[in-house]
Amino acid sequence: MKKETNQSDEWQPCPPGLLGRTVRLPKRRRRHEAVNRALAVGLTLLLVAWGGVYMSSRVHENREFHFGGISCREVHKFMPDYIAHALPPDIEKRVGQHLARCPDCGVLMKQMQQGAPAATSSIPHPIGGVIDGRSISMAPDMPVREQTALAALVVNLRGN
Repeated sequence: MKKETNQSDEWQPCPPGLLGRTVRLPKRRRRHEAVNRALAVGLTLLLVAWGGVYMSSRVHENREFHFGGISCREVHKFMPDYIAHALPPDIEKRVGQHLARCPDCGVLMKQMQQGAPAATSSIPHPIGGVIDGRSISMAPDMPVREQTALAALVVNLRGN
């Protein structure tokens, strides 16, 4: 009994280059996956960094900062009492946190502290006052940067 040989059961020679392509294909896939992962990580880090910069520079309407859970407008109202240490402890703490982080209010506070202390304590509101017999005050919707500039002007002129 002779077994008939079927051509499909026998080894066939590989066409030239088939084994090389078979070996290179998984390597190429792994390399592409590694590059794609690296790009995904890089883009994610870039997006997170951009979001951090965006959120840290984000300010509310009229460029008013809200550091320490208190707005610039509220800090301006509390500045004379803060200088005189006449605020309740919780508000004094929030104003201090705000002043430590807010560039505009920090500058205004330094200018108010460098001015005449008696003059600043006599101003009922840190962003208004009387100079040369004329009352100076701000509109409630005036941007905070302009309020800061005007308050510094009032403090400096009253101190001179």
